[in-house]
Amino acid sequence: MQSLRELYKVGPGPSSSHTLAPKRACLLFIEEYGHLPRYEVDLFGSLSLTGRGHFTDKIIEDTLAPSKVEIHFNLSWEEKHPNGFYLRGYNEDNVCIALWTVFSLGGGSIEVKEKKLSYNEICYKEKSLDEIKEVCFNEKLSLVDYVFKNEDETFEEYLNLVLTAMINSV
Repeated sequence: MQSLRELYKVGPGPSSSHTLAPKRACLLFIEEYGHLPRYEVDLFGSLSLTGRGHFTDKIIEDTLAPSKVEIHFNLSWEEKHPNGFYLRGYNEDNVCIALWTVFSLGGGSIEVKEKKLSYNEICYKEKSLDEIKEVCFNEKLSLVDYVFKNEDETFEEYLNLVLTAMINSV
């Protein structure tokens, strides 16, 4: 099982697949390559069909600002997942120095074809609630203790961020 961070996410709406996933990918791209002068994004699948209505283009432009961003809406592509986009970064000489193929998996989760993402790693070796309950029973752990034993040291801080976002949205 992946981290519970993949279940509880905070980000802009109205659709996590259309806003949170592209924002996440763009932030990771910037983290990897720094801010570049220009970006080009080709949206596919539902990201293209309903991207304007769900603000996919706006969240990409806002995340990559103040750089110049060109967004293209396309209906079909040949990749393994039906919803995704190509993200290209260009240097000062207008040469493409990086290309990512990003899949929007749902719920704001992403996969980048060209990069292994650490948050996709398994942090719970058990595969069912029954297995988790057995571990908790054998080790005399509460479910909360079990979670904190498997998540990283910043997980409580992350949960506080999620709780604050939930309270603020209400």
